[in-house]
Parts: sequence; C-alpha cells; structure tokens
Amino acid sequence: MIDAFVELFWKHRDRASPSPVIAGYGHQFFPEELVAACGLDAVNLLVGGSEAWQTRGMDYLTPTSCVFSRQMIGLFEAMQETRVDLPPIKALVHTNFCSGDWHSLEAIRKYFGVTMLPLAMPYKATPRSLGLLAAAMRELGAKLATISGVELDAERLARVIEQARQLQNAIARYARLPIAGGEKLQNYYEIALAPWEKRVEIVNGFIDEHERAKPRDSSPSLNIVLTGSPVLIGDKFSSMLDALDVPVRFYDFHFADQHGLKRIPAGPGDLVALKKAVDFSDPFQVLAAHYLEIVAPERMVQGIVDHLNERVRAIVDYARFLPDGHRIDGVISHVLKFCDVYGTDRTPFKARMQDAQGIPVLDIERDYSSSSSGQIATRIEAFKEMLVTQKKHVGTME
Repeated sequence: MIDAFVELFWKHRDRASPSPVIAGYGHQFFPEELVAACGLDAVNLLVGGSEAWQTRGMDYLTPTSCVFSRQMIGLFEAMQETRVDLPPIKALVHTNFCSGDWHSLEAIRKYFGVTMLPLAMPYKATPRSLGLLAAAMRELGAKLATISGVELDAERLARVIEQARQLQNAIARYARLPIAGGEKLQNYYEIALAPWEKRVEIVNGFIDEHERAKPRDSSPSLNIVLTGSPVLIGDKFSSMLDALDVPVRFYDFHFADQHGLKRIPAGPGDLVALKKAVDFSDPFQVLAAHYLEIVAPERMVQGIVDHLNERVRAIVDYARFLPDGHRIDGVISHVLKFCDVYGTDRTPFKARMQDAQGIPVLDIERDYSSSSSGQIATRIEAFKEMLVTQKKHVGTME
C-alpha cells in the first residue's frame, strides 16, 4: 500500500531536489492552494484500506472512532518503525472536516512529534464565519511563508487560485471522457500526488492519450457515481467493483471528479449564502468562501443553504459530463464505519436521491477488514442486476 503511494509521489518529482513537504489528510479541508502559493510541496496523504493500521489505531482512539482516522494513526506509527522513501514531512495541516480527522491529528502530534499547523473550519457558511476563516487562512499562510521563506501576498495567492481554476477546467474535460473504473481512479491518484505546477499538464496528457487511442464504443454500460467516504490508495474496494464488472463512471471525491464540479467562485453569482459577504478582490476571502460554501456542504450545519440538497444536486449534476440523453443510473453510497459526516446522513441522503431524483442508491457501510467482503460483493451484484434491468426497461419504453 505505502509502496504504491511512494511510487506515485516520486513519479513526477526530482529526487535530487525535493521541496519541503506540507502534508494533510483532512479530506476536503487541506488547503493546497495556500501551500502552493508559499512554494511548498502540498501532499495529500491519500492512503487507505489497511486493516492492520486501523487495528493499531485502537491503541490511541476508541474502537468506535472513524476507521480512516484510526488507520492514519497506524500509518504514522508504522512509518516510525520502518523507513519510508519519502522526504521528511515539515508539518501536517491540522483541520476538522470531521471529529476523526481532528482527534487523530492530535494523537499524531502528541505521540509522534509531528509539527501541526492548525486550521479550524467553521460549521456554518455565514458572513461571520467567512471573516474567521479568511483570518485563519492568513495566519496559516504566514506560518507556511516562514517555513518556505517565500512571502505570501494577495497577488501570489490570486495567481495560484487561477491555476486551481485551470486545473478544475481540465478535470471537467477529463470527466467527460468515457473512462470508468480503476483506471480512472488511478489517474486521479496520480494527478493528486503530482507537484502542484504539473497537475494541469498531467490531466491534459491523460486527455490526449485517450483521444489518440480513440477506443471504439468504450462508454460504460452503466453510469454509476461512487460517493461518500473516499476510496484511497491501497483500498481494495475499487478493485472489487471492477472485478464485479461495476466500473464507476464518476468518483465523487475531493481529489477526483468533484474537482470538475466544485469551482472556486469567480463572482457573487457562484455563491448563495455568502454572495453579498465576499470581497472578490481579496483572494483569502475568495478561498475561504470556496471552502465554506462549495467544497463540503455535507459536513455543514443547516443554514440558508440545505446542505443535504446541495450534496444531492451535485451528484445529479454529474449528468452534465455525459452525452445528451444519458443520465446517472445509480449511486453507491460508501460509508466507512463510525464516520460522523457521511454516516449521519445515510438514510435521508438515500431517500432524497431515490424519492426526489429517482436514482437508485446502494448503501454500503464497511471497515478495512476483509471479513464482510463476500456479503458486500453479493449486494453489489444484485444492485447491478437491478440497474441493468431498469435501464433495459426504460430503453424499451422509449
């Protein structure tokens, strides 16, 4: 697992002159834009799937803590015992997408001596929380600038935000290609682990490669969205889906197809709750608004915007990447056990997708153990058969 991560990490980097690494694993709330603007190497620790590491994590957190958060503690413990071919991590961004992220990062700070850079994300998208987060981002930027020796000013951050928009545009183009399954997910891992300045080029390379190949009738038979807890490097869940001939068309994860949908706001029309509060000449406020209102509505407290409706709308929105006349056929809602974000809304999310949108949902809750894989595979196969039958019926009716 860690070997696969290391291989992708070095694929687009020069071993002779590595940049200082600032790492994070706070789901959507690792502000790579700030790290890149300070000339540092932003590395998202997209590692998951280790039963051994999740068990190790129980020495630090309770067994009813998030599976992923326990596993990350196990990862750092393992990295202390065995040398890993990675540059030293200068600091971890300590954020709070969920309670598991926050508490596991605190354990890593306390027991493994890793330097933490705190960034507390508010739970409501309000003008006051916008001001608080923009100030926190300025403070984090100042600390990053101290590490790198590069002064972070508004102009520099604005340039990086524009680069982020270019990356989002490139991923939107990539998302339209008829690519599904493990190949697509692996490409997203590679993009996410590449140095910031190379990511757009890598996405465009994948697009060009696909266009040159010109595969015949390569569109997946089903358009399935995988949402919820991210499936990360080392997790065999994606391989299981491929083996069952259920290739995912859209990966609704922060490092994957979400990039093509959830754009950094360019003006008031891109926002709802904060449209009158943001000074768009201030890149710190723009970035704060992006993280507060757009990036992760599923973990926000109910406010002007219905957070659950926003999540449902975003998933339905993937249809814009499909050819005319095509639709989302089904959703697999993947929840790691004891996740306090995706686990809380499992039932209402499924109800709104199915009742309001007419899109079937398969709800999967699991941990990183292999004991339940047979039962999960059976449920996935049954879900696929239902979708195939339903699609044939719709085609006959038309």
